Amino acid sequence: MTVRCTLKRTQNRNGCGARARGQAGAARPQALLPGMLILALCATGPAVRIEAQNSPPGAVVEGVVVSSMTGEPVVRAVVQLMSWKDPDRADPSQPFSPEPVTLATRTDAAGKFRLEGVPAGQWSIMVSRNGMLSAKPGPGLSPRDFTIRAGDELRGLRYALMPQAVISGTVLDEDGDPVQGAYVMAARPPARSGASLRHPVPAVKTDDRGEYRLPGLPPGAYLVYAQRLGGRVFSPDGKQWIVPPAFHPNGIMLERAVPVRVQAGQELRGIDIAMRRLPAHHISGRVLLEDGQPVNNASVSVKDAVGGLIAGGASVATTSSGQFRTPPLPAGRYKLEARLADPGQMSARRLAWVDVELGDEDLRDVELRFTPPITLRGRVRFDGPGSEQLTSKIEELRALMAMAGDSSWLEYSEAAIGPDGSFSIRIPAPGRYELNVSGALMAQQAYVASIRTASGADVSEGLNITAEAPEPIVITLRADGARVIAQRPAAQDPAEECNPYLAILARNHADRPGEVLRRRIVTVNSSGRTEFRNLPPGEYFAFGLCGEPSEQIYSGEWLESISSKAAAIRLERGETKTVILPDVPPPDVP
Repeated sequence: MTVRCTLKRTQNRNGCGARARGQAGAARPQALLPGMLILALCATGPAVRIEAQNSPPGAVVEGVVVSSMTGEPVVRAVVQLMSWKDPDRADPSQPFSPEPVTLATRTDAAGKFRLEGVPAGQWSIMVSRNGMLSAKPGPGLSPRDFTIRAGDELRGLRYALMPQAVISGTVLDEDGDPVQGAYVMAARPPARSGASLRHPVPAVKTDDRGEYRLPGLPPGAYLVYAQRLGGRVFSPDGKQWIVPPAFHPNGIMLERAVPVRVQAGQELRGIDIAMRRLPAHHISGRVLLEDGQPVNNASVSVKDAVGGLIAGGASVATTSSGQFRTPPLPAGRYKLEARLADPGQMSARRLAWVDVELGDEDLRDVELRFTPPITLRGRVRFDGPGSEQLTSKIEELRALMAMAGDSSWLEYSEAAIGPDGSFSIRIPAPGRYELNVSGALMAQQAYVASIRTASGADVSEGLNITAEAPEPIVITLRADGARVIAQRPAAQDPAEECNPYLAILARNHADRPGEVLRRRIVTVNSSGRTEFRNLPPGEYFAFGLCGEPSEQIYSGEWLESISSKAAAIRLERGETKTVILPDVPPPDVP
């Protein structure tokens, strides 16, 4: 079925346009931030076609909300139109409220909604209902964001909600007795080592039977764990014990956690967690500058060997003598990180880390020593056609250096580029880093053609910085980049058209085929076309998918897994190629 979203000019019944009040349940607009009006709806359904006709002031927005699983109408769903621009504020220089303008209503017995008197501007839609969640974008979805003009009638919108998933179970102690008052959380498995855990819903507490119930979960895989507050105890002989966070079924470290998967509308029962009381010990030591002077008020964080949770908190501050003492910890392998940062001076940031193993007694005299500041010097130069003209704009660029790998504290530095192309970047600690150049010029005209050391070594994919003075770097930029015009495939049935639709272009490694180095992700506009510009020559693959950007889309492993389904492209300097994007199923978000 094709749903048409028709824009007509109709006479506003009250003639007041932006101040018009909608039907029952619609809130009067409040003061807004200047800028974009947002409309946040979650939906799946037939495509929306917009047909413009003449219309006087007064805007109407109407559509339907259905279940993503059955297609049946969703009754009494709350539909909100949101915008952060205040249509009543004539003078933009006057103070504005941070609260968005919100218009709201509920769906009727047929799942339909209608809002009248919507001010002109950019809006987003949000749909909600108890026990249901926003459905993922899919073929035939109506846009979530759109622009409304005075007097428009926006009809035929279609959005979807899906039933929530639930995980439930019992938390037991080492004797099999229920644990009352423990906090239970569900976290997405981290995409990489050292990444933070993401929690889509708040923690819940166990009842007097040790039982918990985690509602409101989107479908997917989760790590379920329990944590007690005040779990530190002492035995009569003075020994210290703790009850550390425990993952389902009985692991205390992230590397031992077992993910569970739940489907939309499913209640997954029996996800029990065993918490154990374990002997606990401390790690203590000092944080020093490179000359041996103690560091006051440095932050020392503690994580397990794979960046997971630890008991008792994540960081402590050093004393005036540079000393620190961690909270009590069970035996295991840990990573200690010391950070020193001046919020007002980014270049003064320092970083030191050490891996340790805690056994059955306190670990003392651990030393974290900051290395002397490391300075990387280099030069940016233009080569090829138009280099003389671009060199005159070289001071508009900045050199960037970011720590590569899986460090739990992402570190980066940047530096201005002088008129002769020279730069000097201060590096906080030894490690592997990636270099780049930023600025409007890079988005509009130039690309990085090569990054080499003074001796000619290619370090475009990263370089290892040690405590020794690194070799100077030469970054070569060119303005003869290639271009890819990407076209989404035409839907055979307009009802199958997708909003939003993503175009993804990824680059293969020159020496290791299939290994993804870089990717660009853009949303395809209503014309079905988009462009990738300023591309270095090389091997690429391109594809499209229906959905929104997610963490998994940026996964190199996932991109490699679908590269055989994508369109292969070889680009030479200055070349333009057009490609029809093959559709690829969205990744299974864990």
